[in-house]
Amino acid sequence: MQFFYFSYLMLKRDIGKNALLFSYYLFLVFILSSVIFTANSLQYTFLQGVKNQDDIVVSFEVAGRNSAITEDKIEKIELIDGIKKINKRVYGFYDAYLGGNKISINGIDFYDADTASSIAPLVENFDLKDFLSKPNMLVSDAVKALFERQYYQDKFVFENQQGHFTKVSLYRTFKPGIELFLNDTILIDIELAQSLLGYASDEYTDVTLSVPNPYEVDNIIEKLHVFGLSGRSKKRAISDAMDLYEYKGGLFLCLYLMAFLGFMMIFYIQASVQGGAQKKQVGILRAIGWSISDIIRWRLCTALLISISAFVLGVTCAYLYVFLVNDNVFLGIFMGTENLNNDFVLLAHVSIENIFLLALLLIVPFIGSTLYPAWKVAVHSPSEAMK
Repeated sequence: MQFFYFSYLMLKRDIGKNALLFSYYLFLVFILSSVIFTANSLQYTFLQGVKNQDDIVVSFEVAGRNSAITEDKIEKIELIDGIKKINKRVYGFYDAYLGGNKISINGIDFYDADTASSIAPLVENFDLKDFLSKPNMLVSDAVKALFERQYYQDKFVFENQQGHFTKVSLYRTFKPGIELFLNDTILIDIELAQSLLGYASDEYTDVTLSVPNPYEVDNIIEKLHVFGLSGRSKKRAISDAMDLYEYKGGLFLCLYLMAFLGFMMIFYIQASVQGGAQKKQVGILRAIGWSISDIIRWRLCTALLISISAFVLGVTCAYLYVFLVNDNVFLGIFMGTENLNNDFVLLAHVSIENIFLLALLLIVPFIGSTLYPAWKVAVHSPSEAMK
């Protein structure tokens, strides 16, 4: 303990220089921790959101572009063994009379019992019979605010490609906490979506397949290719999303690791070229009986005081900033420019393994760059060090 106390006293002697070093280290830890926390939380939120989705998404491509799936193609899909259920979907973007913004129209079959039951947890007091009694929609708070800016309160008038107008009432808004997936989305009945987006009554954007046996998924996708259809498994979709989060996080981390390496090089150069005062300090300690190992312990305690305190404080500040501040900078880096303002708050989820890895990458090199130059000075005789 006396080494830690002595290190503390020596740090106070040159508080200006050490405060600058501590601040730089703290800022570096804060940046890297914030990126890791944001990536971990988005991955966790995404996995929570897709875990109950269907196993295969089927689309029809013509000349490399998605085209509508018709009922005759769905009848062919029904011939494939191993499929428990087929769900039809219609979706697209709408931007008329929205002041340059876009919303995502998603049409689903509310008459399907499983689909209706999955909607109920998203909104308060959802009454299916009342919802289907007239053209209604479920919207996010961001979409509701967009409608209000265009002077629409409890309804919005849509214009389809044929120039026909349809008044759709705002039934409910989604519960908070699902803005990552539904921020710019409205949910309506599939027949209404077909009318608004210009699809015929037997045309759909895509269909999803529920496959009870996970070992049949790849086999079913191969059979879909025979019918000229493309199938994408939920496992593949999850893998692509995880790769995207890891790529963005890794790219950002690489930039700051380069800055960190530059910092370590500067620190090493400064520490290697020990100033006269620092050499005399070591020489005096050697002259009064300190051994080389004592010098090393002292410098080790100094490095630990700076690095661990800055690391703990930086990680704590990053945690509070990422999980308590709406629209934080790091969320914008991962999600990009939003069409609508997203008040999404990240779910608090932290990977302990990543924290340990970060500590290993930051604390160990810092300690090493402190001990080596101290050892170089300590091995000289006290008289030589004091010259």
